[in-house]
Amino acid sequence: MKSKLLLAVILLLVWRTPQAGASHISSEEYIAADVLTGVVPLGAFWLTYLKDDKPGRKQYLWSMGTSMVVITSARVAFNEHEWGERPNGHPYGFPSGHAVFIGAGAAFLQDRYGWKWGVPAWAAAYYTDWVRVEDEHHKWRDIVVATAFAFGSSKYFVSRYPDATVTPLFDVGGSFGLQLEYRFGA
Repeated sequence: MKSKLLLAVILLLVWRTPQAGASHISSEEYIAADVLTGVVPLGAFWLTYLKDDKPGRKQYLWSMGTSMVVITSARVAFNEHEWGERPNGHPYGFPSGHAVFIGAGAAFLQDRYGWKWGVPAWAAAYYTDWVRVEDEHHKWRDIVVATAFAFGSSKYFVSRYPDATVTPLFDVGGSFGLQLEYRFGA
């Protein structure tokens, strides 16, 4: 349920963002976006070491690897198509490599460690995506396709950490309680 809500918020933000060319960004904003593109996914990988989360590290590598291979292949395939041209005229525009890299990191953090890690990572991803569109490196379709694939890949490969979750339960009749879920096996 939280994943669907997060996706809805991201799509709403994308829908409400001004189109490319509406304003020009500074070199500091561009550098910050490039730094975030590396910090989020590499930070997610580093976090698996801090938490000594070997299964999470393996899931991260599968999710990130699949996302990068598929999106890079799509970039090559679409390069000769009109969608392959970036708004600034350069090649390899569709889908966005930056968006899939930072999106895969954010999706992993969200799916593996929860919203406390996921929300800041998705905010950084959104900022980076916005900068890429504003600076005419991409169109929103390039961003949305790459991010959606990263999101889906994470949903497929990544499970919650630790393998136990506690969920509050509420009933219309006034009852309440907690549900404990634990996954056995690796």
